[in-house]
Order: sequence, then structure tokens, then C-alpha cells
Amino acid sequence: MRYEIREILADVDKIMPFMNRVDTLHIQGGEPFLYSDLDKLLIHLNEHYRSSIGNIHIATNGTIMPSRDVLETIKKYDNISVRISDYKNRKLDEKLAEEGIPYYVYKFVHGESLWNYTGGIDYVEPEHEDFKSKFLHCMWNRCYTVENHLLGRCARSIPAITLQKVRWSDGDYIDLKKKNISFDDVSKYFLFFHPMTCCHNCAGSNGRFIQAAIQIDERDK
Repeated sequence: MRYEIREILADVDKIMPFMNRVDTLHIQGGEPFLYSDLDKLLIHLNEHYRSSIGNIHIATNGTIMPSRDVLETIKKYDNISVRISDYKNRKLDEKLAEEGIPYYVYKFVHGESLWNYTGGIDYVEPEHEDFKSKFLHCMWNRCYTVENHLLGRCARSIPAITLQKVRWSDGDYIDLKKKNISFDDVSKYFLFFHPMTCCHNCAGSNGRFIQAAIQIDERDK
């Protein structure tokens, strides 16, 4: 799914006035370096919200070479770095070093260079599971994410609405399509911390480990 740049910028402009400070903003995909308007997004974030955003990290699988426009845009700002996932076939490290662009290798949430199995597209929570405890111990429960006109607590939950047809309830997200979003709406969402409906369709971050990006490795064999 490709989101038009005007829609992404509209969502950013809708929520950022409520943010006093965002220490680290991650741009994720899909694969950001495949997005033709990535440079426009980076410029917009820096030109309009430089005082509110500390660092911008671009999350990549390390297999795609950025365009020259994107490379020059990254080099223009001192708050942008690249987060390369620790996959076996990544090839971007040398190019970024050559360009003088800061980057680091991300070994995933547990630091073991392995993925955490969250249950798959057909996962349904066992009846006996304490999903509130699972949510509170989940390492992604404060991974606040803006995607497709929704602000949610977890980057995995919003795609689940589309891919798994997972239902969602009032209070799970802030709907950025609403004409009037108040400071109370936003502050209550961040202060009153509770699980989302989609947590019933996710095993959380404490499941078994699996090899990272198996599908990428298999493709290249």
C-alpha cells in the first residue's frame, strides 16, 4: 500500500501541534528508500518541526540504494540517521559510510539479531491468556505510530486492521480524519494507558525467536 505524500503530511500537521517534544521519530515502511517522496517528507519535518523533533531515524532493510535526491537531503540536516536492520544480505553500510551519512545496525527489539514471533496473520489469543499483562510487558506498547490517518500505540496494530481485518474500538486510536481534535483528546490518549482491541490478535514481544527476514534470504538463494 502506498500513501500519497499529501496524506502523510496532512497527518503529520494534524498531530504535531500537540507534541511539545518528540525525541526520536522513526520513518518506517515497507521500505522507506522505495518511497519516491521520502525527500519531501524529510524536508517538511525539518523545515516545519525542527524545534520539536530531536532525531529522525530512517528504518531500512539495507538492500535498497537511496536516490541521489534522498542522499543529499539526508546530508543537508544533522538530525537524520539511517537504521539498518541486521539482515544477512544488507549492502548499504559501505555506501552510507562513503557519503558520510550516520547509520547504525539495528539488531531488533531484543538485541539478538532475531525476530520475535508475534503469532502470524491468523493468530487468535488463547482464552486463558491475561492480555492486559501481556500488553503491559510488551516492548512495543509505546511505539506510537501514525499511519493511514490513525495514531496508535503500536506499529503492528494499524496494518492488522487492513491485513487481518482486526476490529478496533473507540479509544484504541486517535482518528486524524476527525475535523476537530482537542488537546484533551491527545493528552487522555497518552496518559490513560490501556491495551488495544488488536492485542487479542498478537502474541506480544515475549514469544519465541525466529530467524530475521527469512523471506528475503530465501529470495536470494
